[in-house]
Amino acid sequence: MSNPTTTRTEPRRAGQMPGWIIWSQRVLITLVAAGGVLQPFIAGLFVTGNVGLLLVHVMIAAAMVFFGLLLVVATVLSWRPGHGPGRAVVAPVVLLSLILAQSALGAFRVLEIHFPLAFAIAGISIGLATRSWRSGDSRAVAAR
Repeated sequence: MSNPTTTRTEPRRAGQMPGWIIWSQRVLITLVAAGGVLQPFIAGLFVTGNVGLLLVHVMIAAAMVFFGLLLVVATVLSWRPGHGPGRAVVAPVVLLSLILAQSALGAFRVLEIHFPLAFAIAGISIGLATRSWRSGDSRAVAAR
């Protein structure tokens, strides 16, 4: 016999996860995308003579690595305890790998690959940010 005073919680279905996970993913990918869009402009300004902006460029790159790492952690949380799809982890891991490669290429001044990769990172991060804000989780929409 079951005790009527105990409550049973229903397990979450796939795709149903806490709103804080969804919002953390949205904010983090938006920050990465903002950095990816801003970086070419900052780079263009220091290439034309304002060499002081090189430090800003490096700091934004470090922030993109940090936010990219947090995005991977948030996506893993949406997969394991959040019962989201495991394949969702692939895109943030690939994006973080590209950002890390981009940072190394920039540090070693391999600009032949550094420049085109910058635009690929910006495009991928904008695409992921757009997709994250268009997802239809009702709790995230209700929290707006």
